[in-house]
Amino acid sequence: MFQSFLPAWPLVPPPLLWLALTLVAAAVLGEFVFHRLRLPRITGYVLAGLVAGSLGGGDIVRATLATGTGWASILVELALGVLLFELGNRVNLRWLQANPWLLATSLLEALLTFGVVYLVLSLAGVSFDEALLVAAISIATAPAIVMRVVAEARSQGQVTDRLLMLAALNSIYTVLAVQLIIGWLHQSYRGDLMSAVLHPLYLTAGGVLAGALIAWLMRALRSRLMLDDEHAGAVLIGLVLSAVLVLKLLKLPVLLTLLVAGLLVRRFGGRPYVWPRGLNAITGLLVLLLFVLTGVSVDFSHLWAGGLMAIGLIAARLLAKTAAVCALARPSGVSLRQGLALGIALTPMSGVAFVLTYDLLAVFPELAPRLAATVLAMIAILELFGPIVVRWVLDWSDETAEHLRAGPGATPTPTPPPVGARAAAPATVERKEPAPEAAGTQRNP
Repeated sequence: MFQSFLPAWPLVPPPLLWLALTLVAAAVLGEFVFHRLRLPRITGYVLAGLVAGSLGGGDIVRATLATGTGWASILVELALGVLLFELGNRVNLRWLQANPWLLATSLLEALLTFGVVYLVLSLAGVSFDEALLVAAISIATAPAIVMRVVAEARSQGQVTDRLLMLAALNSIYTVLAVQLIIGWLHQSYRGDLMSAVLHPLYLTAGGVLAGALIAWLMRALRSRLMLDDEHAGAVLIGLVLSAVLVLKLLKLPVLLTLLVAGLLVRRFGGRPYVWPRGLNAITGLLVLLLFVLTGVSVDFSHLWAGGLMAIGLIAARLLAKTAAVCALARPSGVSLRQGLALGIALTPMSGVAFVLTYDLLAVFPELAPRLAATVLAMIAILELFGPIVVRWVLDWSDETAEHLRAGPGATPTPTPPPVGARAAAPATVERKEPAPEAAGTQRNP
């Protein structure tokens, strides 16, 4: 009786404890690789997640992701939604009107990537439907990785600005392509012609309309309330979280909706909305959660089953993106060296591909064996090495802050504001807003 107040034995810690400990380890490791090894913090986050997943945490996270409505799925889409909204807010669509060669570069790069990946998969004997899906998902460039590395390195210039633009456009192309293929899959797997037509239409039209509504709400709140004070963070995060939950309830695409919302806020506002500094810590935590959860969710059996195929597709994808960008580099207004850097920087795959893959597996579980093994293996590899590639390319392009290019172990020269504060929220990187460039010139967007 006197022992009734003691805890039950053996102790069974709740899953949340493992997540909390993993977040601590990821934050510490991220700071170590950034300050000591001069690598992006994301690399440390993903490494910590991979270790935690290999120790048993992966099964719990994968189970919640598979439902599409579990806590891990909500956190991943919230973090990615915030970043996509901010990316859309930073993209100037007028730049595409002033320089149509940039839009042509984006379209050529996406089409060539799709075609080359599909060709490789077809030659490897992959079925038509699965090859289409993997090729469509391969178009995506990880917006979370691009924005995080750009913010940490305080990168500015032609390569940086075009990288952000192409990452946003690639996200749109990927989501739209996958939605069209979903219609084909309804007909192919279920023989449901009505769903084949109506499902993609519902996803696309509903996502665009919902994005326009979110953009209107954001502008209305901004015009009627003081959204530049310390309480703005709660309003913005609450709005995005509410949008994620409602969109999932309506089965609308979260990624497309929030990216469209950001684009429309920028398009009709004229200038990007600079998020308040008080939001930095929240955004930084969401970025940390995003990469820890995607790292934890990696199933090492996928790496063994699809690793060789994934490496081959990564190489084909890199060649396609680089060749397309280099082919139109000079007409679009950059040098061949800058085009080469931009093509290589488009390598990473992460959140967008990750969410789309799990969404597809929830609707078509029969695709799981091949699709999961190939795409998730690609994501695991490119999440780990993609940020390093982007950082190296931006350094090579001379667009990063000079004091951050010191060798491993060197102590950087302190320059205000602190790197951590700026890197936590890409929106706080302030720039002058030049006029849209004319085709063939080399002005920043």
